[in-house]
Amino acid sequence: MKNRPLTSDELGEHGDALFRTLCTRSGLVANKSERDRTGWDYRVELPNSRLEAGGYADKRPVPLCYNFQIKTMWEDKRSFSAPLLSMERLSKSKEPSFIFVVRVREDLSVKDTFVLHLGGAVLEQVLKRLALESHKKEEVSNRKTITFTRGDDWRPFGDSERLDAVVENVCREYSDSGDYLVAKAKELREAGYGPNPVTFNFKLQGDSEDEIIEGLMGLNPLKIIEFSGTEERFGFKRPYGLDFAGTGTLSVTPVNSPSCRIFYRQERYGTPLVKDGTVVSPPFMPKSKDKLRLIVKSFPVTLDIRLSGTFKITIADLRQELRSCGWWKDVFRILILLGSKDFSLELYTPDGEKVFGSNLPTSTVFGEEVTTRHAMILETIGRVENLLERVGLSGTEFTLQTIMASDPAVQTCFSLVDEIGTSFEAKLEGMKQPVAQFLDQPKVGIFVDTVMLGDVGIAFAAVSEVIIKEDDAGVSLEGVVARRGFLEASNSMPITTFADIVAKEVGAVYRIVGNGQGSLILP
Repeated sequence: MKNRPLTSDELGEHGDALFRTLCTRSGLVANKSERDRTGWDYRVELPNSRLEAGGYADKRPVPLCYNFQIKTMWEDKRSFSAPLLSMERLSKSKEPSFIFVVRVREDLSVKDTFVLHLGGAVLEQVLKRLALESHKKEEVSNRKTITFTRGDDWRPFGDSERLDAVVENVCREYSDSGDYLVAKAKELREAGYGPNPVTFNFKLQGDSEDEIIEGLMGLNPLKIIEFSGTEERFGFKRPYGLDFAGTGTLSVTPVNSPSCRIFYRQERYGTPLVKDGTVVSPPFMPKSKDKLRLIVKSFPVTLDIRLSGTFKITIADLRQELRSCGWWKDVFRILILLGSKDFSLELYTPDGEKVFGSNLPTSTVFGEEVTTRHAMILETIGRVENLLERVGLSGTEFTLQTIMASDPAVQTCFSLVDEIGTSFEAKLEGMKQPVAQFLDQPKVGIFVDTVMLGDVGIAFAAVSEVIIKEDDAGVSLEGVVARRGFLEASNSMPITTFADIVAKEVGAVYRIVGNGQGSLILP
């Protein structure tokens, strides 16, 4: 062993003295540890003069403190060792922690100095060694050491540099000018883990291959009879999670299922109705290809297709669904296709590659009566959509119940506004003046009210030839639609204002005006 001018303790005191001098030169407060048991030799603080001035004193932040371990070695050394347990405590501290390395010549002059930040590569070295000890199931103690060899993570410290400026800059770079404590906590939490660090192993029980496939496709829960977890950090695998005993239930919810385009057709080469959807396929190929199945989803329709030829349709509960008439039309066009005798289904990837195509026997799914009702509902939706389009409200959303309930009023509205020759009659009660002079004299008149679709109102005006008649039953106005009428979204316009505008435009003598809520056309 080479004869040195100082013992190891004396050499350490020599390095400590240099470090205290650097702290004094930088205006830092160096608090020395009386016993080095938890990794740090000095706890270095900024003086009170460095507190933020101005503003509210109760809200200003306190500067970070810095933990330092001092390592002094001779100039021919390129590495040093430190107690592993002390390095664990020092490196896991959320506060900025450093190792200050001093290399000394034989004449006791300083050759060079370095600052090692216990973050990044240095922190990972400590954590990896700790993971190894745990992997070997060995205790971590100060009898074990960890060696640090000079590398890029040893930042040279120049003679003219200030220690406070160096450590503040290191902390700023480490946290990307953000919160140091947050950055350190993140690295402690994530260092050494890959993108998928945890693996769970299940042993499932099922009565058949079909049952297992259905469970993994998210159709039914599966029974778990064994369960274990493994995590991998720095390449070391170890158990993860709680001990498992007994049985459990696994429920699978497929996410990020492949996208597809669904072509619904009547007959193989009929014009398709195309919808975007997703497809869930079995996680493994069944022993028999006849058992292969696909779950195709395009809200509100879910198709469960087996290549053996069976086919199941599920429709979501739509009673509270608010959608446009165009959306509702597509739903019922699909239902009609599904109920047809020559239904054909094709699936394509988003870039146009065909992955499935078949003529599926679905004519008995709904039955003729249900299919007829679907066609009737489709006609109703079309009428309501037509009315909305004519007043610029085609994108308005309604429940199906609202659309169906409004249909009688919508049909009456179209008859009065569009169909020349449509007749109507209004009884006149409580006349306060003789009407003989007005009898049987045709005049222009208007019939005005509002069609209500839920909270949406559409004002209409029928333009007609009106005659006042009198018989034993009393006096009445009889009108026959003479020209196409008017439609307008009612918004907040009073129905009487709309009637005034129309009457002026057509020169109406008679006006029959409802209450703006459909009183003239309600049954």
